[in-house]
Amino acid sequence: MPPKLFLTVKNMDQDVAQLAAILKTSLKEFLQGKNSPKELFGVTSNEINILAAKACEMAEQGKTADAQSLLEGLVVLDPENVYLHNCLGTLYMRLELTKLAIGEFLFVLRHTPHDTTANTNLGELYFEQGDIESAVKYLGKAVEFDPEEKDLFANRARAILLLLADISKEVQERGSEALEEIKERIAKM
Repeated sequence: MPPKLFLTVKNMDQDVAQLAAILKTSLKEFLQGKNSPKELFGVTSNEINILAAKACEMAEQGKTADAQSLLEGLVVLDPENVYLHNCLGTLYMRLELTKLAIGEFLFVLRHTPHDTTANTNLGELYFEQGDIESAVKYLGKAVEFDPEEKDLFANRARAILLLLADISKEVQERGSEALEEIKERIAKM
């Protein structure tokens, strides 16, 4: 792993020369496929996870643009990290960037199909888009992977599935006008 890159005012010229040498060597190794982006910049998985947690905290504080920039940068450094993709998908979902969120959750599920968070969020996004078949598929998987009913996301999936069942029952009993009334009530929320 390359050394950490620090600059000091006292030895600026020497530090810049050292930095240039480190970057030149690291970039050459990276281009030869010897290093990942994470290794190129000398960042550990633990540091990436700490920064991801910080990005989530920033998003909770309303600093969504900063959180988005940080998470997108971290994904570049560690592109196979499913935790980062889950965090980024959740942020995209919050920002109503639906297609980007769906892409992130699909990436997570390709690598960890039993992830209840990604299954629930993906099911919810499909539900919001009116793709009930896909919504039921992913929400059902989240429920299936939590038979003890302890996972908060799987429990949210259960609640959405119950809502879908109620809507389906009401539409079957009253016809298509019931569906229109439900859409109107949702739009007023």
